[in-house]
Amino acid sequence: MIRKLLLITLISLLSFCGILFGQSSDAHNSYVLAVATSNDGYYFATGSADYSVKIWEMHSNYLVYTLNEHSDYVRSVAFSPDSSMLASASDDGTVVLWDVYSGNMIRTLDGHSDYVRSVAFSPDGTKLVSGSDDQKVIIWDANSGRMIRTMTGHTDWVRGVAFSPDSRLVASGGDDQTVRIWDINSGRTVKVLSGHSDWVRSVAFSPDGNTIASGSDDGTIMIWQVSSGRLLDTLGYLDSYIYTIAYSPDGNKIASGQDDATAYIWNIATGGSVELWGGHSEMINSITFDSTGNYVLTASDDYSVIIWDSYSGEFISSLQGDYYYYDDEYGYYDDDDYYDSYYQGSVTSVAFDEQNRYLATGGFDGSVEVWDIRNYNLVMSFYGHYGAVTGIAFSPDGREMATCSEDYSTIIWDLNSGYEITRFDDGDVVFAVSYSPDGRTIATANADYTVKIWQIDSGFSKTLRGHNDWVRSVRFSADGRYIVSGGDDQTAILWDADSGQLISTYYGGHTDWIRGVDISSDNQYIVTGSDDANVVLWDLDSGRIVNTFYGHSDYVRAVAFSPDGRYVVSGSDDNQVILWDVRTGDRKYSYYGHSDWVMSVAYSANGSYIASSGDDGTAILWNTSTGSQIYQFQVFYPEDYNDYYGGK
Repeated sequence: MIRKLLLITLISLLSFCGILFGQSSDAHNSYVLAVATSNDGYYFATGSADYSVKIWEMHSNYLVYTLNEHSDYVRSVAFSPDSSMLASASDDGTVVLWDVYSGNMIRTLDGHSDYVRSVAFSPDGTKLVSGSDDQKVIIWDANSGRMIRTMTGHTDWVRGVAFSPDSRLVASGGDDQTVRIWDINSGRTVKVLSGHSDWVRSVAFSPDGNTIASGSDDGTIMIWQVSSGRLLDTLGYLDSYIYTIAYSPDGNKIASGQDDATAYIWNIATGGSVELWGGHSEMINSITFDSTGNYVLTASDDYSVIIWDSYSGEFISSLQGDYYYYDDEYGYYDDDDYYDSYYQGSVTSVAFDEQNRYLATGGFDGSVEVWDIRNYNLVMSFYGHYGAVTGIAFSPDGREMATCSEDYSTIIWDLNSGYEITRFDDGDVVFAVSYSPDGRTIATANADYTVKIWQIDSGFSKTLRGHNDWVRSVRFSADGRYIVSGGDDQTAILWDADSGQLISTYYGGHTDWIRGVDISSDNQYIVTGSDDANVVLWDLDSGRIVNTFYGHSDYVRAVAFSPDGRYVVSGSDDNQVILWDVRTGDRKYSYYGHSDWVMSVAYSANGSYIASSGDDGTAILWNTSTGSQIYQFQVFYPEDYNDYYGGK
């Protein structure tokens, strides 16, 4: 618990410096194919399809060097045991040695006639081994770069190589579906391990040297006894290709990364596994433990490297290249030439807890921050989403928090420990989340045209169908009887919360998408906000339009009733927050403080505060009695992102 809280505190501090989390101009701009950590614990290195090698500080994610010498994809990287040298293997057919401390190239090792897919140092630091599509395994002198020996025997590409802990043996795996053990002094094959039914992509010796693990496209990890060549155990049996494996430093676990973007940490003794879930969106090409065994690093085709807690499997931090693109109408794009800066530097959502203590803010980068509204201090940061956080809701008792995201997931967090309690996969973009008054269920609004009701304990869900376009907003009534939702079909729908039955459809008040919806505490009114720039007040029972509030000049993205139902607050792309009198329809206050679109608004439970968040990277706390600004939380610094993305 203490270690977890320390990690959260460290991450929250560093994320404000733009170091640990999210999109970085220093990150690779293509597939990340390789990752390795140094034994001294100071560095990790990455290799990419952008032809570069990068060296990073382990505990700050600070870029130390970008090394440009290769002329094709960099498939593998490896540190020397003393951490002073780095080797990189490339599709240009070479292995390059680098000085870690200066970033200078030491030499190029030429000897292969095709792609070099894997490279490794011997534990004694005197040799290197490389494997290639030319079906050769080559041993090199690490100091001189001299080719010591070429070993042949594979009948297809060699994809993985590894040294034994005593530096006397080498293991190699290839597309001929075999693992070979070689004596490096004689160059002879000691054993051929046959058992896989598809390509062997990765091999690793256990730290004690007694076993070899191999990962294959047949979905299995096989563990072999080195001395006899006997198959001891098989892990996995997955419906995906296992691209990469690594032993933990204590030899008790194996980490694996797959082509379906999943990663697992396997307990060798029990065969059980922990999934590293929800971080990558494309295949995982490389996986490694750090020297302490506390962390696992993964590299992916989604242009990112993620650092995970190896015990809990929880996401810690990421380096994300320019890969994820979001368009307000069409969702994600993975085209290098397109980026909609709609969420650039944006605080996408805000919410108060029911105890009037905390304000939560959600970010375009997937982060969630919780702030103390009494002293304005940052209390805790949460990292688990890899898309913009589109909605936040606190449980009524203040012990939990729900967050939803464009990454298709909704996460329930424990606010005391900072741990993820559970995660629901909605199967499409999730735009909003709301807690039931008893705290047992949540409702989500989804891009698959549905509202879903989730039982938090059991994970059981009920799907409410009635909209014929994206559902962007959802809210439980104060007494828990109703759920109201609004969507791109220009309708709001009232549902029976228990049965899920559609009660009423509210239509004809808007001429464009409904982005925000709420229900008054006395169940008398429903309010909607739309891209037609209007706010509409509806009678809940009759479905009549009671009033239309005119005042915004651009999209209205969010609306909320005051706890007593006397007022409605709305936020718009015209950079305004407006407080409306429900009875008269008059504008009570216009709050000016945001310099860009207002993305979200919320009322505090005691009615004293309004919070708004914007595309300007801020969340603002407002006084509802005076209309004055109380405090501005600078969550992001948009100019940093404008410099990178070229602005709006």
